[in-house]
Amino acid sequence: MMEQEAEEFCGPRHARGEGRRGYRWGHTQGKIGFHGGKIDVERPRVRELGGQEIALPSWEQAVGEDWLGKWAMNLMLINGNCSPR
Repeated sequence: MMEQEAEEFCGPRHARGEGRRGYRWGHTQGKIGFHGGKIDVERPRVRELGGQEIALPSWEQAVGEDWLGKWAMNLMLINGNCSPR
């Protein structure tokens, strides 16, 4: 998903078309909360033609969502027990 967004900003890999709004700047590791901890996720980096980093919408959404909290709530609802043991 993030690679697809990078392609929307930059065009196909190694392309130098006029319609691109940015360029690829390698990859980096990011952490998101998931199942009781944080996991590393490799994500592409994209920069505007002026040099500012562009935040990929899917990465921003993944970081902003409380996946751990949703997982815990689902477990409580499935088990029918909202109190700790």
